[in-house]
Amino acid sequence: MALETAQFLNFEQKTIQTPCGLFGKGVILKRNPILVSVYRAGLSILDTYRNFFVGAPCGFLGVKRNEESEQAEPQMYYSNLPHMSSDDKIIILETMLATGGSAGMAILEVLKNKNVTPENIIVVAVICAIDGVERLARIFHESQKNFIK
Repeated sequence: MALETAQFLNFEQKTIQTPCGLFGKGVILKRNPILVSVYRAGLSILDTYRNFFVGAPCGFLGVKRNEESEQAEPQMYYSNLPHMSSDDKIIILETMLATGGSAGMAILEVLKNKNVTPENIIVVAVICAIDGVERLARIFHESQKNFIK
């Protein structure tokens, strides 16, 4: 999944120096993405992404359902995000996308507080329900191109 996610990132070509000399052209990331794990499910794939994107900064968001509200709407209870700029690529790790409430809250938190543009957010989910994908698509106001299914 991390390899599939990488296709949404920016690369640059680079000549590779090996012990045997120069080796054609390779590609490297222009800059590491920022990984944001939504507690708790996102933690299950965070290590894999940290091993794939070595040195990538990590952030954490805690979202839970407010059982007292009529629709059990999500509410943020914890936020610890690294510095982000509008051109950073953000990978939100939320392994199960059911209603889209937690991932949607995470996206809104990143957008609202960190000035990240919607096209720079990638949501990674292992299991997705159509309702959740549609909810996130509405949040982005665009097609589902930012979602890894």
